[in-house]
Amino acid sequence: GLLACLLLSFSAQQGDMQGAQSALRESKHLAGCAQKISVLMEKVERKKQNEAQDEMRMEDLEAMLDGDGTTPSKKRQAAASAKTEPKPKSLQELKQEIIQLRDSKKMKEAAEVMKLYKAALKREKDAAELKRREELVKEIKTEMDYAKKQVRIFNFYRTFVDAESEQETMWEDYIAKCKDAIQNNTEGGGTVVEVSREDGGLMSVAATTGEDDFNALMKDLIEDGSNTEDGRLEIAVMGLEKLKENTNLQKLIKKKKREKKPDYPFVLRVEVVLQLPPNEHETDKSIHLVFDSAIFKKEKEENEESALVETSVDSCTFDTAQQYVDLGDRGNSPYAKLIRRRVERNKKIQISVHHVPVAPTKKGWLWSSKPTEEPPQPTLLGKMVFETQALMAKRCIAAGLFPLMNGSCTKALGGELCLVIRTGLPIGKEEVQAEPSIATLEPYKSMVFLKPEDES
Repeated sequence: GLLACLLLSFSAQQGDMQGAQSALRESKHLAGCAQKISVLMEKVERKKQNEAQDEMRMEDLEAMLDGDGTTPSKKRQAAASAKTEPKPKSLQELKQEIIQLRDSKKMKEAAEVMKLYKAALKREKDAAELKRREELVKEIKTEMDYAKKQVRIFNFYRTFVDAESEQETMWEDYIAKCKDAIQNNTEGGGTVVEVSREDGGLMSVAATTGEDDFNALMKDLIEDGSNTEDGRLEIAVMGLEKLKENTNLQKLIKKKKREKKPDYPFVLRVEVVLQLPPNEHETDKSIHLVFDSAIFKKEKEENEESALVETSVDSCTFDTAQQYVDLGDRGNSPYAKLIRRRVERNKKIQISVHHVPVAPTKKGWLWSSKPTEEPPQPTLLGKMVFETQALMAKRCIAAGLFPLMNGSCTKALGGELCLVIRTGLPIGKEEVQAEPSIATLEPYKSMVFLKPEDES
């Protein structure tokens, strides 16, 4: 340390600043080492006085200088202790040991081992019970997924086939029972239940061909339930879902936040364009239908800050879910022939979904409400296209959930439209011919949840 100080002083006098800095660092390093050695020597002195402690070795001193103070001897002791830690004995081994101690008249030692045996037996039973509960919860969750699908199916069934069907409500009640059973089977959640199956009045819809495609099932089921005497084209927009996954809506939200745009109320609008003439005189026009959701707006006052309305919207329904288009008869009238020619040319049914801002209105006492300012332009959330040629032979050309696509219909944008397009009588036929169905409606054996002490 003294030598480093002399070198520092000499370098400074000679104007060698780099050498002075080097000498200063060396001085600090040596001072630190001296302090560590002083501490270690005190520990050596204490170890000499304590015969129960291990002898301090030179390698221990070096390790403590270089490391965190943990000596190699201590590390070796810890490693040896870990290696020599006995492996827990199995139930069979403990049982054999109890028998041997009993036969040797060592009853006190046998009683101690018996305690270990009972503790191990309890651990094994607890582990088995936990595994049983986990497997049962997994099974019930799978059952809930199936039940949710049936709720969706019977929502279509009640709307388009049998308005008096109660299956949708019954499946919803069944889902609630499944949730309670999961709660009861969760560790610490209540009474553990047992499960059996029996007919409880539920009906299920399944595919007879093994293809469990939801849209194919719905199209087949709804086509069978259509009124063969009604030749109108029915277009039903049941709702929009998974809107939070829509990329165009997310871009709109980011833009509004970035530009601090006013948070206008809005509606979700579905526009349908049929490339078919509305009558035999306006052959150059198309048929337009519009479906609007309820208005989405903030519940709070305008001067209160809150998140954009769009961030909380993930689904919606429509007040007027079903609209009809008169396609005339299926005979040889001029309009019927015109429709048939257009359908044979495979004209399109174009569907687009928009986010449409609604201008705020000012209500007067003696005048009607008027917009106070012009709202922003609508934003396209997605579109889809269906071909009319399928109506020549089929009564239902679309039923189920359809993804919102980009303008060229080559990429899904996120979000789904729940839609049905059907007619009672194909355009190319004067009567309906029976066809084999891929959907079957049959009784379903549902889960019954019982307490372990129940015998009934």
